[in-house]
Amino acid sequence: GPLVGAIAEVRGAVAAAFPDSRGLVKGVSAPHCPTYGLAYGRQTSSGGTPKPRRWLNFMEVVEDVRANTRSFELEVVDFLQLTVEQEVRLLARVDLLLSSAGAHWAKALFLRPGTLWLEPVCPGVTDKMMWFHPEFVTREGVKYGGMGDAFGLRYIG
Repeated sequence: GPLVGAIAEVRGAVAAAFPDSRGLVKGVSAPHCPTYGLAYGRQTSSGGTPKPRRWLNFMEVVEDVRANTRSFELEVVDFLQLTVEQEVRLLARVDLLLSSAGAHWAKALFLRPGTLWLEPVCPGVTDKMMWFHPEFVTREGVKYGGMGDAFGLRYIG
């Protein structure tokens, strides 16, 4: 639909601005079995923000993934320390994004179609509030989630 077309246009504009961002080029998708991933748990988020959303056992989960996977590199990233150009180039080569929920959803524009995006949610609560999640429901009670599909992502929350 129109949203998918708009997303493709923005991805195309970003790819033109950052030529090395291979993931944003039409037809380039993430592999089905990820080999490179990023983990973001809002590690440096200030506790004084209205919505800190820090992932409390973040490093424990990262170490667990690293210990129990083969042929997969998981890098911890702090997006607050990167420039926009660094973020675009990094996200364009990611196969898997492991993250806490938050405003960083705009980064979906820089992920390749087919990228696996994993976010922890509380079933029946936060999944209803997360517009990428298939169970998202508006305040008016309209269910139209699954924005991950519009971006061509394999979103699991």
